[in-house]
Amino acid sequence: MPANGLTDEQHRTLEGLAARWRERAADPDPDAAERAVGDLYRSRGAAPPAVVRCASPLAGLLAVHILRSDAALRDRAGAPLATPDPLTDHGLLQRLWEPDLPQDLVSGALTAAEALVPAPAWNSYWVGEQFRTRAAEPADPALSDRVLADTRAALSRDLGLPVPATDGPAASDGHWRTLQQQARTPVAPAPVLASLLLRDLAADADAEGLDALAALAPAVGWWWTFEHVAVLTPPPVEVHTDARGRLHHPHGPAVRFGDGFSVHAWHAHLVPPSLISPGWSAADIAGASDAEIQARADAELGAGAVRGFGVPDQRRCAAERLGWARMAADLGLPPAAEDSAHSLYDLPETVLGLPARVVVGADGTAGLVPADIGDPAAAAGWLTGPAEEPELLRRAREDSDTEDHLAAFDVYTDLDEQYGGGDPHVEEVHLIGGRRLEPFAYEGAGGTYFLCGEGPRRPVLYADSEGGFRVLGRDLVEALELLAAERFRDLDPDDPDEDDPRPAAKALGLAPPDTPGLLEERRAASRAMSGALTLIMTAEGNGYGFRG
Repeated sequence: MPANGLTDEQHRTLEGLAARWRERAADPDPDAAERAVGDLYRSRGAAPPAVVRCASPLAGLLAVHILRSDAALRDRAGAPLATPDPLTDHGLLQRLWEPDLPQDLVSGALTAAEALVPAPAWNSYWVGEQFRTRAAEPADPALSDRVLADTRAALSRDLGLPVPATDGPAASDGHWRTLQQQARTPVAPAPVLASLLLRDLAADADAEGLDALAALAPAVGWWWTFEHVAVLTPPPVEVHTDARGRLHHPHGPAVRFGDGFSVHAWHAHLVPPSLISPGWSAADIAGASDAEIQARADAELGAGAVRGFGVPDQRRCAAERLGWARMAADLGLPPAAEDSAHSLYDLPETVLGLPARVVVGADGTAGLVPADIGDPAAAAGWLTGPAEEPELLRRAREDSDTEDHLAAFDVYTDLDEQYGGGDPHVEEVHLIGGRRLEPFAYEGAGGTYFLCGEGPRRPVLYADSEGGFRVLGRDLVEALELLAAERFRDLDPDDPDEDDPRPAAKALGLAPPDTPGLLEERRAASRAMSGALTLIMTAEGNGYGFRG
């Protein structure tokens, strides 16, 4: 029996259902989708709607805007159907979560279905935000005019009614957001496939329309439903992802729909089209002001699509696309140090918002290293070699007293007990450049401690639960000494109930910096590593904020 709890027969059945889903998704049939919508309406006792086919979610949103702006078209469509509603929230899908059903089997079916047919990468927050923003504030007037003309033609063709040349009064952002929220997002495959597999377990549940939903979902993207009209949009005609399955394309749109509406992304992060093609120059990346970067993003993506705190991410994405060696060369940076095999360059702090150096090898390979590394050979070998477990972590595994001493500094190492040995952090994260990131402890307020890279001396990074990070030291001992010094500084001698961490520091063999000058030296060394250890939220490509 497979590890997910399904029988071999159930797994074969699920594989067949998944194969059929993939076939439908690979070659969407708009006629079949239209028939499936009619079947869904009939399953709820309603007459099949007139179906308006649009080429993109941008066109679909414009179509809904026109339907709601003209009295005759509004009467033809009828009232919007509430979301969620019985049209797609079938009793069977809800019934599967009832406690009298074998929840381990339900969970196993969902997990197996997700592995066979993951949710499409293009069903992303940024695509949804962009079709709303582009409708409210067209960034490409020629594209917008063409999409609007095609949308009017589709409404007239599919509804058999004249469509006004005007689109009604100027609409507010709130209006567009309301219409966007009325959209049904692309249906996730896993719940539908699991429901199809396990429908016999819940024979008493209402499963009408489930087959229709399974036929419809792979062939549509965003869609809107009214009493008498449904507006359907297809999946994109082009999707590009990176090795992690995130939207990404270094030379063009990551997502493109049939009418030309597209979204550009760099490893999941929404970026202006010009950042990708033709690409920003090194001088722009390092020298443009935050206001200039913001204005460029507003002009290409719509006002507010990239908020002020997102400007550093735009610079970072542009620099990563250009490449660190190219950044150093195009900026004409003088070597800070060099030998026969490597050169070191000081990266302008504007690029990452933190200090860093770039090490470039004679073969053109390049990477980020701490700003205080002065030896090119040492820079090239930074965080490489066999990884070693820090001695204090080994002791903590074997000795409860050591574990308790670490806990005195809010460093809890019992990951096996609290998290089953898994990652305790609130979301998946990774380091810039892709170096190894290993969680080894958690903090009481929800933060996580990580070891960075490989080699015998691995820096310690702390990530809080609110999108901030700091590097604490070149290794675990340095990190604990910094934490201890900050705790000692903040001790309240007049509070008899406050725990004194000094005995724990002594037991761990720590030598915390004991003067303001020494403490500042440690903090400066940690900051010097922070640019090269920038922490990134994996799902959306956002950099964590530095908490110095």
